[in-house]
Amino acid sequence: MPEENNQIANPTTSLDETPSMSTIVSLVAYFIILSIVLTAALLFTWAAIQDAIGKVLPDVITGNIVDTIGSKSMFSAKLITVGDSKLVVIPDSLAIIAVFASGAFGGLIHSIRSFYYHITKGDLKKTEVIKYTLRPFSGAILALIFFLVVRAGMGHPTPDDIGKGSSIVFYTAIGALVGMFTDQTVEKLKKVAEAILSTPTK
Repeated sequence: MPEENNQIANPTTSLDETPSMSTIVSLVAYFIILSIVLTAALLFTWAAIQDAIGKVLPDVITGNIVDTIGSKSMFSAKLITVGDSKLVVIPDSLAIIAVFASGAFGGLIHSIRSFYYHITKGDLKKTEVIKYTLRPFSGAILALIFFLVVRAGMGHPTPDDIGKGSSIVFYTAIGALVGMFTDQTVEKLKKVAEAILSTPTK
């Protein structure tokens, strides 16, 4: 009976063991491939944004905002006039791609830094390998959720907010920060959820 209990416990305790060299090499390869894919995704998105802006206002430096607009293509933008200023409206669809990719990139950076720290200390565990593999995806999803929260007007507005939108650079940067600091983001979203879902006192 004790032997059976030990056999049952072994799979759990094995997660605390040091990963094999092949696992470490595979993780490094995963980091490299994901870095290339996310870089390509961000470059593609940024090129699409620049192309969309250039079609409505070529060769002119102007501000832009992210907002929901009616369009035949997810890669098209529109020119609007606010007071004496002209602004380019970037559709939500492009912003979502940029935020998702930047959130994954932020999570990847966090994973690489943590991996390097633990591998140099010699205390890397199998559980951490799993965490480093999944963190870019959790960073991307959290960045998207945070983007939706801010777009809904629940987040802290910036001085450059005009109407309902903010700059695409602002959202992309926030996405990267969210991906890098997922624990802090979860705490922030938890506070927002508590404020919305809490029962008002009578």
